[in-house]
Amino acid sequence: MPRLKKSHKELIVKELACYTPSKEVQQKLRDEYGIEVSASQIAFYNPDNNSSKNLSEVWREQFRHIRNQYKDEVAKHDISAKGYRLGMLQKMFERQYVRGNDVLAAELLERAAKELGGAYEGKDPDTGDGVTINNYIQQVYNKIEGRESG
Repeated sequence: MPRLKKSHKELIVKELACYTPSKEVQQKLRDEYGIEVSASQIAFYNPDNNSSKNLSEVWREQFRHIRNQYKDEVAKHDISAKGYRLGMLQKMFERQYVRGNDVLAAELLERAAKELGGAYEGKDPDTGDGVTINNYIQQVYNKIEGRESG
């Protein structure tokens, strides 16, 4: 494992705080600094992981600060609000229904039901059990990468 410099650690913390997957962080470190870093080294800098129990308070605070900034920035966009998304889905549904496009109308109804049921908030659509958004995002990345989530 390479010894990480402060600039490497800053990049890792910033990217993780903005929900960047570990593989992408590894690629950025490779591209920007020419170093190979393991997924476990990267995971250490995410205070949401159990592997970061020895992470210094400085990096924890930086992570929280960046994460809050990121969330605040995302919240500024209308599309991040469930009510806005449901309103747009309603308009699209009505347009497709009037046009007789039943297939797309049904898909939009399903998407609205998932939105209401919390499917996009990391809730199990069948049970309603919640998981953290980080876990949900990781499950999505695992599926994309062909790995089953645990």
